[in-house]
Amino acid sequence: MTRRIGFTVRAWTPTEREAVFRLVADGTTWPAWSPIGSFRLERQGGAGGESVGAVRVFTTGGVTSREQIVEIKPAESLT
Repeated sequence: MTRRIGFTVRAWTPTEREAVFRLVADGTTWPAWSPIGSFRLERQGGAGGESVGAVRVFTTGGVTSREQIVEIKPAESLT
């Protein structure tokens, strides 16, 4: 059985909002700036790549997290 967990993360940085959003929206960058060990795009979104509907897979150690992008507000939020 799969267990679903939801969470929200908030942080402050002096970097421009658009620059941070580009990093968060591009899963391939996560292993370079976060504790995430690897990233894989399991399914492209409706508009291709990491757009709405995409399924992203992040793995760290033995823990794998799958997330589906349901909404994108450029330079504001990715849910």
